[in-house]
Amino acid sequence: MEYLFGIIILLGALVFFHELGHFLVAKYFGVKVEVFSLGFGTKLIQKKIGETQYCISLIPLGGYVKLYGEDPTSKIKGPDASRSFANQSVWRRIGIAAAGPTANIVLAILVFVCIEMFGLEKVITGHLAFVQKGSQAWELGLRPGDEITHVNGKELVRWQQDFLGVVQKSVDQKVHLTVQRQKQSLDVEFIPQLEAQWNMFCEKPEVGVLQGVSVMGPNTRVGLSDPDSIAAQAGFETGDLILSLNNISVKYWYELENYLLNIAQKELVFEVEREGKAQKIQLKLLPEYFLLSEKQKQRLLGLFPYELFLREDVAPDTAAYRAGLQSGDRLVSMNDEPLQSWDQMTEMIQKSGKEKGQFYLTYERAGDLTTVQVFPTKLAEKHPCGVEEESYKLGILSNMSDIYQPPKVKPYQELNPIKALSSASVKSVGMMLMIFKSVGKMITGQIPLKAMGGPILIGKIAGDQFKEGVFPFLVLLAMISLNLAVLNFLPIPVLDGGHLLLFACEAIRGKPLSERVLDYANRAGLAVILALIILVFYNDLSRYWGGILNFFRRLVGMA
Repeated sequence: MEYLFGIIILLGALVFFHELGHFLVAKYFGVKVEVFSLGFGTKLIQKKIGETQYCISLIPLGGYVKLYGEDPTSKIKGPDASRSFANQSVWRRIGIAAAGPTANIVLAILVFVCIEMFGLEKVITGHLAFVQKGSQAWELGLRPGDEITHVNGKELVRWQQDFLGVVQKSVDQKVHLTVQRQKQSLDVEFIPQLEAQWNMFCEKPEVGVLQGVSVMGPNTRVGLSDPDSIAAQAGFETGDLILSLNNISVKYWYELENYLLNIAQKELVFEVEREGKAQKIQLKLLPEYFLLSEKQKQRLLGLFPYELFLREDVAPDTAAYRAGLQSGDRLVSMNDEPLQSWDQMTEMIQKSGKEKGQFYLTYERAGDLTTVQVFPTKLAEKHPCGVEEESYKLGILSNMSDIYQPPKVKPYQELNPIKALSSASVKSVGMMLMIFKSVGKMITGQIPLKAMGGPILIGKIAGDQFKEGVFPFLVLLAMISLNLAVLNFLPIPVLDGGHLLLFACEAIRGKPLSERVLDYANRAGLAVILALIILVFYNDLSRYWGGILNFFRRLVGMA
């Protein structure tokens, strides 16, 4: 039901606002508006006010406006002839045609203004949940728990835009960070490393990155690989989620690790969650624990991040199976470099596979460390942009949903209407430019046409966002409204952009185009639109055919 409501509200608002633009400008120019309908099909409620019949129709997926004398080839006579659309000056017709997509742009801007002024958006802060030891970020002095507050002197409000976006553009340029660590303020300066990354336009440029930092980090879910460790003897089990330690709440692994490595108490009381139920585990540290190095302390205690444990049975005929790996093993190091995260391990597999076709992997099972030579499986994977890329696989999977703590977020509100309007306008223009560029890439074949989606995909996304809440649904509404504006500005006859093109030709010629030219133009435009409709429906059915069949099976009681 969420999907039905989502698509009705989304398309209803988009098309209604679009038609409202045509309606208001036509009224302003004195053109007679015969019908303004909310919805299509059979009229459920209708009332004539003045010369316009206002309706609510059966199918609530948009609306339409009927102008007197819409047909440019019609011969309008009588007392209302001067008020017909066909008899308006070319500039007025251009204004009326452009009003629809312009209204969609205005709608997007208003949505973004409302999001900012009502504080509906929760932005990702600069809190660092993970810093890889030995990485560029680590060498700069950044540590988990630090918060980046300013980038090049500007306050960091949104992680994606104010940090990642700035760093990506700062190729061969210094980036200055202001970092808050508890009550201490630090200044960090660096030149980003270069990394080739795919973007949404199917380009792979080199962009700047700060290697080794993430706003997402492992939570306190633990794994045990030594049955003789202190934690195992105290009753810990692989998969336990530590909620608190000595009544101090912990959410991130770095918080737990810092506490355990710097603790002074001998007696520890853990609150853990196991299979949805909370319970207490107590353990006592021996005096020699406090004399050990960090690495020795962790091995003696026996608590490790759950992320690098194999939880699923290793499938036959994989590189992992041939190397002897089993469910429950803890991945320790690769080519003698300690493993700290799943992403790091994946990158190292790709690098070692491309350079040598093999690597050495150390794992722990029942307290014993074993090093094996691994020959990863080489695959040719097709990128969504249609390019085949070489990839190396170990043959093991990891579900991160119960391992990683989401980024820290905070509500963002801009009460100044001028600033909110400025920000919304910049955001809308930026999105429109991206949409125009994407359309150009599709026309030239740089972005595959299968990336396009139709009403089924829109309905799926609308339903998903509707279930997520007000903010994601409003963002989707604004984005599709801008897409609709761009689509309607395209110079395709039948669309508003096609009308604008024909009106422009008329303005240049100084006289109307012939009926024959208009007829051919409309036929060509209609053919293009029909081809696009067939394409997007084909793409939608290819994506969701199985789900569609299951839906109808449930509908008729077959499943």
